[in-house]
Amino acid sequence: MARPIRHVALALLIAAMAMTARSSEAGEADGPLTMLARPGAWPGISSLISYDSRIWFTNSEPFADTNAADVYSYDPLTGKARYERGLFTQDTGAPVVFLGRLYWPFEDARFSMGVGEYAVTDGQVWRWRRLPQGHAFHLHAMAACGETLIAVTGAWEGQLQVSGDRGGSWRLAATYPKGTAPFSRLVAVTPFGDRCFVGSAARGSRGTKLLEWTGAVLVPVKGWPEGDRTDGLVVHRGRLFAWNDASDNRILYAFDGERTVRVAAPPSGRVRALSSDGTHLWAVGGRQGAGTLWRLDKGTAWKEVQRFQETPISVLAVSGALFVGTYAEGGGALWGPRSKAPALSVETEPFEIPKPRPAETAKALGRIEALVKGEIGESDRFRELRVVFQRLAAVSDREIGHQLAALYPKVALKGQVRMFTNAQVNRSDLLRWYLMGAMAVTGSGRAPVELLSAQFSEKPNRAHKYFDPAIAAIATIGWIGQDDQETVGALVNRLRRKVDPKWLQGDVVAALSALTGKRFGHDAARWRRWWAGR
Repeated sequence: MARPIRHVALALLIAAMAMTARSSEAGEADGPLTMLARPGAWPGISSLISYDSRIWFTNSEPFADTNAADVYSYDPLTGKARYERGLFTQDTGAPVVFLGRLYWPFEDARFSMGVGEYAVTDGQVWRWRRLPQGHAFHLHAMAACGETLIAVTGAWEGQLQVSGDRGGSWRLAATYPKGTAPFSRLVAVTPFGDRCFVGSAARGSRGTKLLEWTGAVLVPVKGWPEGDRTDGLVVHRGRLFAWNDASDNRILYAFDGERTVRVAAPPSGRVRALSSDGTHLWAVGGRQGAGTLWRLDKGTAWKEVQRFQETPISVLAVSGALFVGTYAEGGGALWGPRSKAPALSVETEPFEIPKPRPAETAKALGRIEALVKGEIGESDRFRELRVVFQRLAAVSDREIGHQLAALYPKVALKGQVRMFTNAQVNRSDLLRWYLMGAMAVTGSGRAPVELLSAQFSEKPNRAHKYFDPAIAAIATIGWIGQDDQETVGALVNRLRRKVDPKWLQGDVVAALSALTGKRFGHDAARWRRWWAGR
């Protein structure tokens, strides 16, 4: 099926603007980068990517376990940023555009079932998806290697998963063993020519951490120095650049496909991100409250281009223009050229309605019904939850959500279970939590509206992981499109509650934005005015 191209006239205009922008150095053509937007509630702007003629990015707290990850987009032609979607995750991994859709990895999924989760959008509609195999605490990055979509994760062992059909079917293709610590991670992935490379980490286990995915196995790259971690993979002028951490030293190397050479790093400050425009390699970094943008030309010397009075943590060079995301306690900012700057125009492909799989649906639902009725032994019940709900993620049948909603009021398990946060969780609440998570993935069902007025009373824990069914209900409502008047009104009323954590108010904003199409972001007063005068 042909993929429609949105904004053809806009794409032509962007191409013309890009030619003008390339006539001088990016970042210097119109003087220093200027602040384009400070749109959100959180201190960091990261995960910059170009899609559908806009620059997309995450507003989150990248250096702490805060339950926040809001996606925004910036239109270079209008100069305006807009709230797109709140994701149910602590920050996001590295996103990718694949076959006309934009994929956002849940770096630390809040449903916490040990499952890799991600969101995918065609620029308008969003879908929540899970990897139906494997065990993941973190989905660190996604990338397109040829015609294959790759996802790399971290848990007790790092895992690489592949999909050839836009995430419709995933296969656990490779694992990466842990070091002396109880976990390992695959943290970055990128194509390099017709090859695919992966950065890894295994604490306390020295070895070659740059790996090549051959399509069958992960192979250490010969000549790459040993270390504890390799990340920040960027292709520039026919070489693959990456950071190698070894004995508290962070060293930049370049690999040309056969040989590895050490490259001089920018002279000061911790480098946070790299990006290439094909001609120059760009780097940003610094300490708390200040930082620098550098450029590497054809030689080996880095040139300081601009200093910031807040910490730059992300950079994107695209179509002759340069964008930087910064970290500031009062809210992160997106920086870019003073003039209207170009972005790439890409083909977008709308979603199709998935075909039901009755046999698989019945099998998964039968297992969940047994859990609800308590027909599975106590020691096995919650060990099996993750596997059961993973099967549901693979089915993609919207009818499942309605059947899960019917099971919800029948849950009546006794006792408590200790989660990895050492928090004691009521068994019925945990099963209800997982039921609503499965509804969110299927995009159907109905969550109990009365939960929206329930008081949040869980004690803080170090990992910021909570299993209150009210939190799950708020998130689920936005993903299943439960947009009746009673539900929307209850969400608006929830914004009046001053005792809710800031991230929980963000969950309400995410649900309201998805249900109404309004883009008021975290402006609670504006939401209330809109509801009063609707």
